[in-house]
Amino acid sequence: MPETIEFALLGAAMLTALTARRLLRAARSVQARRRAPTQGRRLLTQFGVDAEALVIEVRERPTGPPGRRRFVRYRFRVDRREFVGDTANWSLAVGDVLPIAYLPDDPRINAPAEVVRLLREGHPRDR
Repeated sequence: MPETIEFALLGAAMLTALTARRLLRAARSVQARRRAPTQGRRLLTQFGVDAEALVIEVRERPTGPPGRRRFVRYRFRVDRREFVGDTANWSLAVGDVLPIAYLPDDPRINAPAEVVRLLREGHPRDR
């Protein structure tokens, strides 16, 4: 009987440790995903190459602040390879052309040219 209790306690301790480890790994993953767009956009301000993308989809999200609920998905080509991106935008329609910037070394990192321009110039209150 005491051995059964010891094994049960050991099992509970191992389960707790594994759960804590998974939670920590998940938290690190979320932090990395949050940092990635910021770092990518910072690189776009320095090394971004201008291009034109075609809007291929417009969709509404049911939640979010006004003006940030409408998203467009766009497509562009680099060296015969196709890439997609998306952004909040309330004025574009399917078939419209969207100026973008992308990283030559990794075109998956891209953003609308207007966003990159604003990042390069900084916020007006900081000038």
